[in-house]
Amino acid sequence: MHSRLKRMATILIFALSSTQLIAVGDPTVKGSLPRGTTSSSVTLSVVVTGITNTALLTDEKLLAQRMRIWFTDISTSPDAYIRIQGDTTTPADAKFYLASVSEPISSTTAGTALTTFTYTLTVTESAKGNLSALLKASGGGTNLKVQVSYLEKNAVVSTSVITTITTDLSIVKEAPTIESIGSTHQALVVHWIIPETVAWSDDSSKAVTIIAAMAIADDTNVNLPSRIYDKTATSDPAGADETCQYISGFADGANCISCTNELAYLDVDALTNLNVMGEIPTIASASAGKVSITGLENDKNYGVVLFYQPGGLKRSTCFHAAPSQNVTWSELNGEKPATLQDPKCFIATAAYGSSLHKNLRPLRWFRDHVLLKTAVGSRFVAWYYENGPRAARVVAGNPALQLTVQGMLWLPVIGISAWMAILNADPTFLRMVLTTVVATLIVAAYIKRKIRETN
Repeated sequence: MHSRLKRMATILIFALSSTQLIAVGDPTVKGSLPRGTTSSSVTLSVVVTGITNTALLTDEKLLAQRMRIWFTDISTSPDAYIRIQGDTTTPADAKFYLASVSEPISSTTAGTALTTFTYTLTVTESAKGNLSALLKASGGGTNLKVQVSYLEKNAVVSTSVITTITTDLSIVKEAPTIESIGSTHQALVVHWIIPETVAWSDDSSKAVTIIAAMAIADDTNVNLPSRIYDKTATSDPAGADETCQYISGFADGANCISCTNELAYLDVDALTNLNVMGEIPTIASASAGKVSITGLENDKNYGVVLFYQPGGLKRSTCFHAAPSQNVTWSELNGEKPATLQDPKCFIATAAYGSSLHKNLRPLRWFRDHVLLKTAVGSRFVAWYYENGPRAARVVAGNPALQLTVQGMLWLPVIGISAWMAILNADPTFLRMVLTTVVATLIVAAYIKRKIRETN
């Protein structure tokens, strides 16, 4: 009996452990080297396919911790990988560090359990590093040799071949298209439409790997650093101060970047050092349809624009957006803003006509921080997600119903906002909310008394 139980336990342990087995394909590395030899950083895209285990380990905070990257012209030693900025294990003589590593954007092929992860990495030189010198040593200033490994349970499970990233003589001449902008705590999440190919300056049509997103405080017109594209070289001269300018106060969906030279493109490296009235424009790079621009100020109005890399002779149309005070689980997990076709749509979105309306913030906060914290609330939200879209379509097509729903939501929005103000210890806003509630109750009591007197 004892041996039988032991065999059963062994089988059970094996079955449980086998669920953690993974099948990872070789990582692939793509990227675009900065044109010229003055840049201090390079942005790469890493794709890892065939992943079946995506759970975080107990000592992991981010899935990005499973990435290891080497510049193989420096060293191929297992311990010579480039650390994330601030890593306490970084050698004293490290020449480069990872300035940013995005959490992976995942996709799953229909009918399979295998997931593809796409990471975006930005590698920046340290005080002891020199990217220009490395480029010259690696490939005459135009090539960079990169290798990446992917780990599971702190063990290497797949390693890429050494990939040579090159500087292309051509640059992208097509503008990306912003699909939506989501507002979260001190950040904006920008989604764009991913085309299969885009137009390049040599009249070819091919895929693009990296996109840059810029958020700039919409306070004043600003001259932006630029370069003038030279199709015969791998480096481009700087443009004059007034070559490209950010135009504040633009209408959403219009252009906010004006360049006097059609061969001018924004110099991403110089933008990160540009100081505009005490603020530096925030630049973020990504490669898989979504980018988070972080480190912004809540409730401050920003202009948002996208442009492809390398170069980017055209910029997207621009939109205003402001980070929100509250943080929602869905938005932190990368959810797109609600739409009427989205099964997660609230009827309130239809009533207010926009998923970014300020009155939706307290409602989303209540959903994520109150309803989803209880079993009953979670069941209600699940029911609402299933049945809400039908009602939302009716509301969206009827202006009278929109006003009615807005009126019904007014007091809940005020009440939840007061709750949020208490939790956030914001006495000024709290006094304003409480004054509004008291005034509303007084007016309601007065109207009720008048009705009684009339009858």
